[in-house]
Order: sequence, then C-alpha cells, then structure tokens
Amino acid sequence: MDPQLARIRTELEEATEKVRQLVAVIAKLPDGRWSQRPPDGGWSVGHCVTHLNITTREFLPRLDDAIRHGHDMNLVGTGPFRRDFMGWMLCKFVEPPYKRKIDTPPKFDPPEVEPAERVLADWDRLQRELGKRIDAADGLALNKVKVASPFNEKLKYNLLSALMVIPAHQRRHIWQAEQTLKSM
Repeated sequence: MDPQLARIRTELEEATEKVRQLVAVIAKLPDGRWSQRPPDGGWSVGHCVTHLNITTREFLPRLDDAIRHGHDMNLVGTGPFRRDFMGWMLCKFVEPPYKRKIDTPPKFDPPEVEPAERVLADWDRLQRELGKRIDAADGLALNKVKVASPFNEKLKYNLLSALMVIPAHQRRHIWQAEQTLKSM
C-alpha cells in the first residue's frame, strides 16, 4: 500500500481508539453525560461523534465518485503525492487545538444524539467504509483525482487532500469532545 495511504489508515485507527476511550469514560459517569452540553454551550461528546458520523456519510459517495473517475480515466501513479493548496489550508485550519470555531451547516449539526452504543457502532462501520475507500484509492495518482467537498460543492481538492482532511477533522472534534469531558 502507498505509504501516505497507510499513514491515513493509521490516523483513522488512532481516531477510532480515542473515540472508544471517550465512550468508555462516559459509560463510567452518571447517565446523561454522553449528550450533556458543556456549561459554556457547544456540543456534547455525543454530538461531536455524531457530527463526525454525519460527515463521513456525506464524504463516502464523493470518495466513491472520485475513485471511480480516477480508475475510469486510468489516473494511476506512485507517490509521494502532494496535497493541493486548498487541502493544505483545510488540514491546517481543522487540526486541534483550533483557535477559531466555525458555524456548522445545518445538515452537519446533529439535532439529537442517539445512545452511545448505537453511535459507536455507526462510527465503527463508517471507519471500516473509509478503510475500503483507502484500499480502492491505492495505485491512483492521488494528486490528480478531484473530490468535491461535502460542506461546499464549489470547493474541490485532490483525493490525497480529501483523505487527509477526514482524520484531521476527526482529531478536531475528538479534541473538542475531550475538552467537553474535562468541563464536566
């Protein structure tokens, strides 16, 4: 496997381990902490993980389209590849600890939070699906295949950028969830 894709897979595995640790800590606390918002407002731990699940669900079909297009156009290559400027900026912007909050588009803002077990099961399934996309992308010229952002259709970045933004975004909201947990 391409070393850059292998690194992304490792980052997704690390995110999964952190989410499982958060759920384990929450399970030891009094009921309601999973969906309890911090005193100063913001999202609960459950909201953060649910938001990440929503985001992954929105990313998957876009990744599928990009990967299919890359294979159809025979856009093959070996790395190392480079993120494009937009992908570099997005990764820099979302990495924790972040200095600026951004408004979440309504379709990515979880209206409610399901029980932790259900959200974690969805998380695990979606992370496996991301792993399948990483496998499917192996061998493609990751810098030549474009992906439309699920947050803004007009925003496009290369496949390497998209695949790097996902775990960076996960780290952002896992960090946010950890801060929420510390405030309880």
